[in-house]
Amino acid sequence: MKAIFTFVSFTFIGFLASAQSIVIPSNGKDATLSLQQGSISNGYPDHQDLAPLAWTNGGEVIYRVILDFDWSVIPENIQVDSAKLLLFHNPQSLNNNAQHSSLSGPNTLIVSRVREAWNEANVNWNNQPAISPVNEVLVPQTTETDSDLEADITDLIADLIADSSNQHGLLIKLEEEVPYRCVIYSSSDHPNQDLHPRIQLYYSSTASIEENAIEEVRLFPNPSKNVINVNTADIEFTIVNTLGQEFPTPVKTQSGQSSFDISSLPKGVYFLKSANTSNNITKKFIKI
Repeated sequence: MKAIFTFVSFTFIGFLASAQSIVIPSNGKDATLSLQQGSISNGYPDHQDLAPLAWTNGGEVIYRVILDFDWSVIPENIQVDSAKLLLFHNPQSLNNNAQHSSLSGPNTLIVSRVREAWNEANVNWNNQPAISPVNEVLVPQTTETDSDLEADITDLIADLIADSSNQHGLLIKLEEEVPYRCVIYSSSDHPNQDLHPRIQLYYSSTASIEENAIEEVRLFPNPSKNVINVNTADIEFTIVNTLGQEFPTPVKTQSGQSSFDISSLPKGVYFLKSANTSNNITKKFIKI
């Protein structure tokens, strides 16, 4: 599923605060932590279910689930406004006829942040990674048998983003692991990608106007033989080589962009630098 981006901007003196939305997709890493009749098995890394449950099958069975996401899509310099965990019912599940259950009591869930690295291929009940109790989320029970989940995990995700060296995903379990309670959702291994786990993140940029301006400056084409275009006519640039030597270059300004004639430059690596040092913009290009 493609991420949908929504942009609404509000400009203040010195800062650009922009309300935006992004989907944090699953990175394909999820597993089930299984305790069955006192025995341990590895985490079913290719199973299509994410099914926190407590049941009986010749003895007590408990499942917890652990899942991770592609945190690399999160921009820098943001303030988290809202974050929703989205899980989708798995209608093809063989667990409890693909039905959520609260037969013995509420199937309330706890969502916690994972604090240690883990391996999908060999994670299990005994070696399950440590979790943080800070800002754990209690997800109310569902009395429907086939509902999807949308859980507010804003504070938990804000903690995770702030602690970028410990982004290891989420662990979900029943609040009370008492038999005949379960929820049945789809894992990242489900054949229908629309049912894969994801997080909907709403955020505001805290980058300064200067930082945003730097990010928005683009050179094209790059590499180039004859001309380098810049998508702004508002900033004066000079061209320098890797030794810092300047090369006076003809420039034309038209339709909000600047075009530099580099046809006479020797082949090699160059930098386009803003002449105004307060902007401090440097962009690399290659002359071919």
